[in-house]
Order: sequence, then C-alpha cells, then structure tokens
Amino acid sequence: MGVLLTFVPVLHLFAFGYLYRYTNQIRITGNLELPNWEDWGGLFNHGIRFFIAWLFYWLCPCALVVILKSILSQIGLDFLGSVLAALIILGATLIFSCALYRIQSRNNLNALTQIRIIFGMALILFKPLLLPLLAFYGFHVLVFPLYGFPLFIGNLLILSYSVLCLKTLELRRQRSL
Repeated sequence: MGVLLTFVPVLHLFAFGYLYRYTNQIRITGNLELPNWEDWGGLFNHGIRFFIAWLFYWLCPCALVVILKSILSQIGLDFLGSVLAALIILGATLIFSCALYRIQSRNNLNALTQIRIIFGMALILFKPLLLPLLAFYGFHVLVFPLYGFPLFIGNLLILSYSVLCLKTLELRRQRSL
C-alpha cells in the first residue's frame, strides 16, 4: 500500500508516516514486524515530521545534485557529475537516516537543527552502512521510473537497518558509562 501512496502527492505523507512509525517502533522495541495501516491521522502527522526531515536532509541535497550535474554536463564533465551525484545521494541518505533517528529519539522537530550531532552520527554510521547504501542507490537507479517503489521500499529497508545500527551503538554507549 505504501508504494501506491508514494505516487500520489499529499497521500505520500501517509506512506512517509508509515515509514516514520515503523522506524520508531524498531528504535523503541527492536520489533521488525511491519505495523498495521491504522490510525490514519497519526500516520499523516508522522508523515509530516518525516517529510520535513526528508526535505531538508535528502531532497534539498538531491536538488543540488541536479543543478551540479547540469553545470558539469555543460562543460563536458558528465562522468564527474555522475560520480558526485552518487556520492551526494549516498551521503544525503545516510545523513537523513540519522536526522530521522534524532527527531524520533528526542520526539522534537527542533532536533533537526542539531546539525553537528546529526553529522557526527552519520560519520559513525558510515562504515556499517556503506554496503547497504550502495545497494539502496543501485536499487533507485534501476527502478527510478517507478519512483514510488524504490522510494518506499528502499527507505523501508535502509532506514530500518540504520535504526538498528544506531540503536546498537546507543546501547553499547549506555553500557560503557
């Protein structure tokens, strides 16, 4: 259902809310079972929170990629533009997953302004997430014309894995204190 909702403007917020709810469930309980599609008002509200983080930490950097690729293409550096685009998209995905975790763990959208903390989390998460990020990027490239599919399924997978990694790191840190 999330894939279909992702294709429709405004309704995509329900799909985003589902992703928010699922990753928050994993963060709190460790339960990987997919939640039911219920409490549509809650899904919409969570979808707005997800969208705000996604807009600033994923969509804006990806929009810059389009501009950068266009400029580099005009001066004959298509390959460099493609490489930089891939790196920026991978980085944006990593940073977005940390931003989402941050607002969920603080239950406050103001946590999105803690850029230094979010980037620090991303640096710590880079090594364990490198291979899944590459798979996420490849998945997006392969099925891009069906953008709703890689957007929902790709985020479902990469965000759940990143939450598990961050939660594990958080628990290790708490035990060492």
